[in-house]
Amino acid sequence: MAPEKILEKMIELLVEEASAQQLRPRMGSWLAPAMPGLLEIAPNAPPQFLAQHLVESQKAEQKPDKRLLDFGCGSAPHRALLKQYGFQWTGLDLRDSTDPAALARVEGPTPEKVALYDGSALPFGDQSFGVIWSYQSFEHVPNAEASMSECARVLCTGGLFSGSVSFLEPYHARSTFSYTPYGFHQLCERHGLKTVKIFIRNDGISLALRTFLSMLGFESQWNALMERGGIFGRALHRVAEDAGITPSLADAVGAIAGHFLFIARKTP
Repeated sequence: MAPEKILEKMIELLVEEASAQQLRPRMGSWLAPAMPGLLEIAPNAPPQFLAQHLVESQKAEQKPDKRLLDFGCGSAPHRALLKQYGFQWTGLDLRDSTDPAALARVEGPTPEKVALYDGSALPFGDQSFGVIWSYQSFEHVPNAEASMSECARVLCTGGLFSGSVSFLEPYHARSTFSYTPYGFHQLCERHGLKTVKIFIRNDGISLALRTFLSMLGFESQWNALMERGGIFGRALHRVAEDAGITPSLADAVGAIAGHFLFIARKTP
């Protein structure tokens, strides 16, 4: 039996034993008191969900600003999706990125090209974009405060800052920072970006095990489990359902999150 299947069975037996003994799960309030009303569990297909959420958030605007900066776009995996939702896409990546596709790009902030920068000042004027999309990029910035300050500067007042970021994910691709949901919320607020919502994607314990198993050659099998939110996150979900305490699930999984989605708005 493959290692991830063995582990999945072990977790299943623990959950069944907890239910049989009617143990009282400790899903208790760690994040929720500090972030009232901000935490939810992310649904499947997080990039599409987040893009839809951006469109819904802009619906009340008479002339929604569709100028979007894809901060740390890498090989631009979300460009087609974002353009499908009507956004005017501009990519941005580090000049010395380790992504081979990024190294071959032509500099220039046109909708079909990627601007390159040195990791400090963004090569755009103040309030140049109505939306910033930063998907699994902020854990790679050299200076979190400076990068957030620059994102806030180029974002229009009332504009949306959105994406995904790592919390309990092992080191990867020159990663520099890991953010708790509360810590990232505070980072946004320090730079005039009011957090609208944080959606928990998966659990960090599963991410750490995926890294270990990938070293042994089992990554493809483990990825299938991660797409469903991680084995430990799903176990907590089942325990919470059995105990009738699902409202506290986002709080509990958020404390061990691997990744989480975020949406913030620039305040006047």
